[in-house]
Amino acid sequence: MKFIIIVAFTLILLQLLLSIQIINASNSDSNGVTSSSCKKINQANEKYFDYYLLSMTWPGSFCVGKSNCSIPPFVKGFTIHGLWPNSDKNSLGPTCCYNEKLNINEIKPLLPQLQKLWPSFSQNTNEQFWEHEWLKHGTCSLKNLKTNTQFNYFQNTLQLVEKLKIFEKLKKYGIVPTSSNSKQNSVITYKRDWIESVLDLVDLYGIVACSKDGKYLSELRFCVDKELRVVECSESVIEGIHEHNKCNDSIYFPEIEY
Repeated sequence: MKFIIIVAFTLILLQLLLSIQIINASNSDSNGVTSSSCKKINQANEKYFDYYLLSMTWPGSFCVGKSNCSIPPFVKGFTIHGLWPNSDKNSLGPTCCYNEKLNINEIKPLLPQLQKLWPSFSQNTNEQFWEHEWLKHGTCSLKNLKTNTQFNYFQNTLQLVEKLKIFEKLKKYGIVPTSSNSKQNSVITYKRDWIESVLDLVDLYGIVACSKDGKYLSELRFCVDKELRVVECSESVIEGIHEHNKCNDSIYFPEIEY
């Protein structure tokens, strides 16, 4: 009897650990991480995926409390963290499918847009950041025509983001970044649910992911179908993002400091 209980407990624990890895698998990505995170390349990881998760970083929160971190002066809004294939069946997206290094010459025509919309804020270079995202996630989406080459993966992600106009749509409803050094009586904060309600209202259906301390709007995440159209996330995906990127009752949307 004790053996059965131990086995059952072990299975539950493994399932719990897997669920944490699942929803937050790409949370371990941080802007500017090098491709060394793909320590093991396994083509078997390439399996059917149902949708992409587009993760957009808010630069004003990214550098809070970090050294060796800087925001280029041309960055004015949300920037791309990554486009990650994911599965509805077990929510675990494939990673590190092929050892296909980034060919900077292939994406050379995209460099001006990439530097603007997909920059690294850490001590690592833009190229290291892009290679990391390509190796870890892009190589696992080669079966979809929209992302079947390096050029297509990066170009179509850029085009998608440019269409979303996230910052402009939030601003229209009064959701704007404010300075933590504001001379007002109190710094403006927002409710996570209010931000998500506005994103639903403008047909973006974004999910708020907060910083580790729960104080700051860190990222917005969007479910995207294989035609690279924003769709509503399933309840399990929403709950997973909320659970592993918890927000305080009120959160800061800080201005970008250069």
